[in-house]
Amino acid sequence: MVGRPTLYQPEYCERVIALGKEGASIAAMACEFDVSRESLYEWGRVHPEFSDALTRARENAQVYWERKGELGIEADKFNGGVWAKIVGCRFPDYQDRNKVELSGAGGGPVQMAVAVNVHPVRARND
Repeated sequence: MVGRPTLYQPEYCERVIALGKEGASIAAMACEFDVSRESLYEWGRVHPEFSDALTRARENAQVYWERKGELGIEADKFNGGVWAKIVGCRFPDYQDRNKVELSGAGGGPVQMAVAVNVHPVRARND
């Protein structure tokens, strides 16, 4: 293998799962190990046990934030908009799936016209 030796250690599996239980993002997990997110993904591609741990960590993080939302609903002060933004940006289950389709008459293609303004060039009489 060419390049630097991996910084991966098998004990990272337990730590990444624990970070997920704390609601940590992939970026936060990468910072914990002082590597890039891409390094975490690479470890997952190379080490099946880390791939499983990373999947479990993501699921744990989602549950963490879901519970925060459940607790917030019953709290005196809860910023549901902020919570929705957090989970919507981080977890596919909470992403808005609005699909916009444009069609022309009878479901056909949209007809587009381009308007071009042409200014005549006047001859100069010098």
